[in-house]
Amino acid sequence: MSADWPTVQLGTVVEHRKEFITIDDLTTYRRPRVQLHAQGIVLRDALPGAEIKTKKQQVARAGEFLVAEIDAKVGGFGIVPDDLDGTIVSSHYFLYSHRPECLDNKYLGWFVKTRAFREQVEAQGSTNYAAIRPDDVLGYKIPLPPLNEQRCIVERIEDLAAKVDEARELRAVADSQQDSFLTARVTQCFAELEAAYSRKGFGSCNAHISSGPRNWGKHYSAQGWRFYRAQDISRDYRVSQQNIVFVEPPPGQQGRSAKLGSL
Repeated sequence: MSADWPTVQLGTVVEHRKEFITIDDLTTYRRPRVQLHAQGIVLRDALPGAEIKTKKQQVARAGEFLVAEIDAKVGGFGIVPDDLDGTIVSSHYFLYSHRPECLDNKYLGWFVKTRAFREQVEAQGSTNYAAIRPDDVLGYKIPLPPLNEQRCIVERIEDLAAKVDEARELRAVADSQQDSFLTARVTQCFAELEAAYSRKGFGSCNAHISSGPRNWGKHYSAQGWRFYRAQDISRDYRVSQQNIVFVEPPPGQQGRSAKLGSL
């Protein structure tokens, strides 16, 4: 941002709005959820007034800056979107209206996502006390270009954001195609194996299974149970018929013979 733009306290361009309503038990109210890490505000739920214990609530208006008292230091803030106009929040949230003659709320919405703003919030007060106060927000600083320049900045950012979203969609399609290709290739490989070799149940191999090959070398013999080792599986996933070893398991030794259908 230009060094020629003044930096002002947020309190010069926004105002803390404190207006409460009394919840009606027979009315259904929507409640927003402020996502952490400045990821925006979404609908949380809709409840009948009878299920809302705290009867004094605030009404959020579209375009207002909404800050969560407890979660602000982890990015719990954002601009109320149009579709959440009229939702209610408790006294643990702070609402700020802006002065439209000097501040574009979309410009504010993008600025609060920046590292510069997040660092101001994180540095406020004691590190052992997560909550912030309404006046803390008014003291945060923001660069304030002319209103037309703010709108130009918003336009450039939104254009870039649209391109990023498009790139993400293309990446998702590419990842999906890659997964499909891999699945098809694996299926083809197994089809080729079935065409080249007859199926054989593992239990028919007369194999002995244990939890591992440690100390089994001393039990190798010229006959007995076929003992399968990791080195018996070749790089093309075939069972090697070279250097075959057999064992005669001693009594009580851990292990068991393979049965039909064993994996």
